[in-house]
Amino acid sequence: MLWLKLLLASLLLTSGVTLNTYRHKKQFYPTIVCMSKSNVSMTALYIQGFVLVYILGIVVRKIFFGRLRHVENEILAERSWYSLTETCLAFTIFKEDFTPRFVALFTLLLFLKAFHWLADERIDLMERTPAVSPLFHIRMFTLLIILGSSDCALLMFAYNSTIKRGPSGQMIFGFEYAILLITVTNTMVKYFSHIRDLHERTWENKTVFVLYTDLVIGLVKSLVYLAFIITMFRVYTLPVFALRPFYQTLRDFKKTLRDVIMSRRALKNLSSLYPDATAEELAREEVCIICREDLRSNAKKLPCNHVFHTSCLRSWFQRQQTCPICRFNVLVAPRPAESQVQQRPEEQHSRRSGESNESSQRDRTTTRQWRRAVSSRERRHRSSRLRRHKASDMTDEDMKRLRSATIHGLEKRMNSLREVLKMTESTLLMLSRYYSEMEVKTLQLSFSSKRSDSHTQTDSTSLTESETQTEENGVSEQTSITN
Repeated sequence: MLWLKLLLASLLLTSGVTLNTYRHKKQFYPTIVCMSKSNVSMTALYIQGFVLVYILGIVVRKIFFGRLRHVENEILAERSWYSLTETCLAFTIFKEDFTPRFVALFTLLLFLKAFHWLADERIDLMERTPAVSPLFHIRMFTLLIILGSSDCALLMFAYNSTIKRGPSGQMIFGFEYAILLITVTNTMVKYFSHIRDLHERTWENKTVFVLYTDLVIGLVKSLVYLAFIITMFRVYTLPVFALRPFYQTLRDFKKTLRDVIMSRRALKNLSSLYPDATAEELAREEVCIICREDLRSNAKKLPCNHVFHTSCLRSWFQRQQTCPICRFNVLVAPRPAESQVQQRPEEQHSRRSGESNESSQRDRTTTRQWRRAVSSRERRHRSSRLRRHKASDMTDEDMKRLRSATIHGLEKRMNSLREVLKMTESTLLMLSRYYSEMEVKTLQLSFSSKRSDSHTQTDSTSLTESETQTEENGVSEQTSITN
């Protein structure tokens, strides 16, 4: 087993380092001091601590989750990688606080984060499971209580430490535990909503409740991230490690808000535009495809002529705004012929005889609209079929004429392309000549500037020589006068 091999290897490494240090120091206290100041000894102790935390995580996972699914393992590996990257970025900000205590607190944070992720994923699985055992409820309820209590206690510890000692690395831990507390609160809300749905079986507003809960949780998370980034920027620097989760939280909040708006529009269309299903339609459909129960009453017919329970459609439209069968977009306003609500049988019997003409005229208009809505692709196929049909009716002379016309058109195009190529070739030659002339001019200018510089240097040297000669002549005259 992997965990057993890791445990034995870490124990051997730690024992070897400790015995080697004790062999040199011969006493307990000097051995501890020497190991705390040695990088090799501290590395061995860190490895031993990480292995023990890993084994503890395996034990806790076996107690509360049993065997993990493949999806849960993938989520755990992916999110752990992101968390480790953000932790390394956080270490760059708090270099002075990098102590064994700081490393232990970060390890505890990652340990609790992993179980928050697994609990959230297992609660989502609860909704898709038809039968849930009592052991599952005992495990999840106990785990959620432990996680919530741990988050509250560690959040208060970080808050008190920041108040007493001022801004430090505890600000990161307080912020992270605040986010985890919000996450476990959302998980608890989903858990209790699933329990109520299992007991009642007809809770129509469950999806609405969960959707609005996600919206509020996303808003609170975004505000917490924003407050943390502003505080860290004012005290230390910009927290780069918090930008990715902040962006992801904003994106999830935007998606949830969009789902709320679209679901409200879909429910409005459901109640105002779509008619109730008649007895004939209920007898023809028989079963609701969403809940797999008989269609007896309280059913709605969508514009695509599919019939479902009204309560099932309300729950469905909270997440998706399409027909469950044909994926028809229910947010698109139906045509007038489809949006007319069918009247009751008593009112149908009391219609006038002229209403049949109106219905036939309405059917003709809908048929014309349908014919006009034929896609361009079908039109192209139809035109190509017509061309092929005409080609089959052509004689040999017609085919020769058609070939000669196409060849003549191709020759014209080739001639135009040749002219364009000639023009481009001439322009390229002109440009090359122009650039060569410019290069020659620049070389001439540089040569002339060098010659002028040399002339100025020679003139300056001649001037200095003449000045020195005049000075020498003046000195000789003065000496002669004195003599």
